[in-house]
Amino acid sequence: MVVVALPASPRASRAGVGTAGSTTGVVANSAFDLLQRIQTEALQVKDDASQLQVYTREAFQIDWQSDGYVLERASERVNEMDNLLSQLRTNQSGALPWQRRAIERIAPSVVNLTDTTQDAIVTLNNSHGRIQFSNLEGLANHMYSEARRISQTIADFEKYADARYEAQQLQQTLGLQ
Repeated sequence: MVVVALPASPRASRAGVGTAGSTTGVVANSAFDLLQRIQTEALQVKDDASQLQVYTREAFQIDWQSDGYVLERASERVNEMDNLLSQLRTNQSGALPWQRRAIERIAPSVVNLTDTTQDAIVTLNNSHGRIQFSNLEGLANHMYSEARRISQTIADFEKYADARYEAQQLQQTLGLQ
């Protein structure tokens, strides 16, 4: 009879960890949590960017303070993503291979999103209420694309981890392992 150690929690199984009590398991679970938090922030930034897109496309002009509020909110979220990414990089060596790859893939997009958000803030601040909607719209479009890329990349890696875990479970069930 073969005894198989199953993950202690769905989170551990999704992260691809065999034992939640191991040091690698703790780091992998932490990396998984941080990636999920980045994904959540990215989705919210995508929504903020979408709102900016609407403001800049509509014939009526929303006052520039509304754009400022949305950009401030997006900036806070982007800063949080940057902080979370720094935490991931600090513990990257203990993360699972798919998590390390996800970190490598999202890092440039987080940097681009940070830069673009800052550019949008500068554009708004320099306009003194006379918003150059074409410039701001382009920046909002770029923010949307980068935030979407980050959230989709993390979602794809999570799907990979789920599929890998399910394949391992099936191998065990069929006695192929």
